[in-house]
Formats: sequence, C-alpha cells, structure tokens
Amino acid sequence: MLYNLDLHKNMSELRKFKQGSLIYKENNFAEMYLILSGSVGVYKNYRQDGEIYMQELGAGDFFGAISLFLDKKRVTTAVALTEVVAIEINRKTLKSFFDNNPDALYNFIKKLCFQLDQLRELHAESISVNKNLEKKEPVFRGETLAEDSVPKPGDGGAPLELANEAPDKPPGDKAPSVSLAFENADINDGSDLFPAPHKFYQLPIQDTDPSFLYLRKYECPLCKKPFQASAVRSSKLVSTSMDRDLRIHYKNVEPMYYDIATCPHCWYSALTENFDNPNSPKRKMLSQFLLPYKSAYHFDFHKEKDSAAIFASHYLALECAPHCFSNYFLLKGKIWLKLSRIYGDCQDADMKLFAERQALDGYQSAYTKHDLPSKQVQQVLYIIGELNYTLGNLSEARNHFFLAKQEKDGNKMVQRFAEDRLEDIKKELTDL
Repeated sequence: MLYNLDLHKNMSELRKFKQGSLIYKENNFAEMYLILSGSVGVYKNYRQDGEIYMQELGAGDFFGAISLFLDKKRVTTAVALTEVVAIEINRKTLKSFFDNNPDALYNFIKKLCFQLDQLRELHAESISVNKNLEKKEPVFRGETLAEDSVPKPGDGGAPLELANEAPDKPPGDKAPSVSLAFENADINDGSDLFPAPHKFYQLPIQDTDPSFLYLRKYECPLCKKPFQASAVRSSKLVSTSMDRDLRIHYKNVEPMYYDIATCPHCWYSALTENFDNPNSPKRKMLSQFLLPYKSAYHFDFHKEKDSAAIFASHYLALECAPHCFSNYFLLKGKIWLKLSRIYGDCQDADMKLFAERQALDGYQSAYTKHDLPSKQVQQVLYIIGELNYTLGNLSEARNHFFLAKQEKDGNKMVQRFAEDRLEDIKKELTDL
C-alpha cells in the first residue's frame, strides 16, 4: 500500500530504528506507528523475569493505538527485530494523516476488526472448553472412553482398528503404545491437538514401495538433538496426474505423507523445506508451549511414522508455525491444504471441507499480510481461487483466477488452469 510521504513534513515524521533498539517501553506514553519496512517484536516484561514474546509485526501494521487513543500507559515494549522504518503519528497529526491517506484508514480499521474477530473466536473457544470441562469427567490415559465416543465404521473416513482395552496399570508403568494413547485421548473436548470432528484413520502408507524411502538425518534447530525420519527419494518420483488444486499424484508413493518433520525429542514440527530455519524469536518458548501435548499423547516420531503420527505431525506443525516462522500465515495455508487432501484420501468429506476453509483463511491472510515473491503470488492467487471455487464462492473464485491469469511472470500451466476455471465459472453462472 502506498502512502503520501510528501506530507509527512507537516503532519508526521518518518522514524528509523536500528536492529535491537527500543521503539517504546512498557509503562511509558508514546505515539502510534505505521511500519513501512522491517519487523517489530512486541514483549511483556522485556529483559525481566517472566519475559513474554507476544507477537511480530511487519510492513503495513499499526501499533501503539491503545496508548494514543485511550491515553493509557504502555503495557508492552516494542523492539526493532530488524532495521525498521516507520511513520510516527501523534494526536496532532492523526486526523491529517488519515485525511490524506484514506487507504491507510481503511487498512487500520480492517486490522482492528481482524484483531477483534480473533478475540471473539478465542472467547467463544474458551467458553466452549469450559462448558465441555463442566459437562464431562476427565479421561485419563489407561482408562477407556465411553462406547458412544469411539468412532464406528461408516461415520466417516476409514477408521483405524482400535487396540484391545488394556488392564489398569500401577503408577510408574511404561506409557501406553501410540494406538492405545490415541484411543484414550479425548480428542473431542475442544482443547486438544486435534479438532473435535477428527476421527481415527488408516492411511495407505503400507502401499508405499520401500525403495522410494530413505532415512534422512536431521538435527533439531531448537533442542539441537539428532534424529532420523523417513523421507522420499525425489529421484525416483514419477508423476501420474495433477489435480486442479495443483496436487501432483505419483506412482507407488505419496510424498505428502512425509512432508512434515517432527523432532521426537522436543516435538518441534515443520514442513521439511522450512524445518532447519525457524526465524521467529518466539521459538525460544516453544518447548514450554508443547509440554501439554507431550503429556497428553504418546506418539512415536522416530524413523517411520504410523497414520496417527502423520496426522499429529501436521497439527503440531500448525501449532509451531506462529512460534517459529514470520510467514506463518502462508505455512498455515499450506499445511491445512495438505490436511484437506489427506482427509480426502480418508474419504472424510466433513473434515476435508473443514480443512479447506482453514486453508483458505491461511492463504488469504498470507496474500494480504506477507510480502510474497512475485512468482509465488500467482500460485497463491490460484489456490485462493480454487478453494473459493470448491467452497462455492464463485464470485471470489472468479476474481482470484483472473488475477492469477494476469500475472505476467507466472507459470504458463497455472495460467491455463486459471483460464479453464474462468470458463467453468462462466458456464455455471450462465446455467443459474
């Protein structure tokens, strides 16, 4: 978004902050800022006991509005994570700035609404969790769930055969196996790793030709411990077809099941292409964040993962992304899109639809909030269009397919796909 920088001499000032410098301190009064370039970290109790890293802000983000509008002291500290250029806006210059930059006013209100919507969702989720906790007794590993809480054949997906009920064990016994721990985890109370509609699935990993796999060596960038995990030999891949959502199918193997790497020691998880390079300062607090999941589940992430561990890796990667990567909206879109495809493989239409909606939210946020490389923009636009098309949002789909088609530096095949979809939409709208 462009701003009228020529007017800043009279109404606001451009500020430059070196990497590591403080923009404002907790308990002080300060101005509001609009970031033009760089990244800003927001902290509570900065460089004190109990320091909390709250969020990372980038180009186009406003911060400091509460102190400016409500005349309250800061409750956080803002630090330049990189070199930052920002517009400083105070009470005297506020009206003039927005008068001369109406697009900035729209963007400001839109971001406020987005934050309010997030708070509303968190509040609703908190109420739901509390109600669930009030309604039912906690389920502990080693106990069995009520019969009506265990998925049955025919209720969606390909249910995994459940392990036999285990007898009670005295304290100190070895933790139950993956299948038993997964069976006895109450995945439907709204507070666990998995969304409530998630069931028990059996992926066709047994059909994978072993010669297509090898054990890849990793060193976790967080806990620094080595481990090995199954990976696909790219040299052996032979493509057979491509879906309209750009999913490529291969002969004798499904690489998508091996796209997430999970450290078996600390459970840090990420797409294999990003695993080695977490770039957010919040990653330092990830181990503490993952502890509840490690206590609630017993998955084996060493070497070969079973179906339950594959799903767990994807959901752990979703949890890790905001703590470890600055482009987490794009990662959210990618991982949810992969999950939608996996749920489709399991013939669970409801979870596939749920995942597609989450993927659309991630990609749309990435398109509006991330500074994407030009060659990546076309693919993101196309996927947003395809997800809207799948979800029945034909007008939005048409807009994004048109933009994908217009990308001059884009992939020719994606342009043809976008043109085909535009024709499909035109026909469907004509038939209405």
